[in-house]
Amino acid sequence: MEATRSVGSSKSDASRYRIGLGSLYPLLHSLERGGLLKSALKNVGGRKRRVYKITPVGKKVLDKAKAKVDELHHELHEEHPRKISPFGDGSASI
Repeated sequence: MEATRSVGSSKSDASRYRIGLGSLYPLLHSLERGGLLKSALKNVGGRKRRVYKITPVGKKVLDKAKAKVDELHHELHEEHPRKISPFGDGSASI
């Protein structure tokens, strides 16, 4: 089945996620109910397929999520990260 293939960018297999149908379809249905995706039945290769497209609201939410991930990535990889205390007490030093 096509839906069981890797989801992600085409850069490399390392940046892809394996998502099973038991997870994928409930996620797609939830995103559609929330107005982030819309779907339509289309005839593809002689078979009816449900095709999902992102909505304008979904695009805004996606852009905000990407910005938050970028911010987190930057904080994790900043030039001078905080040094964690060797005593395991959660304190940090700069």
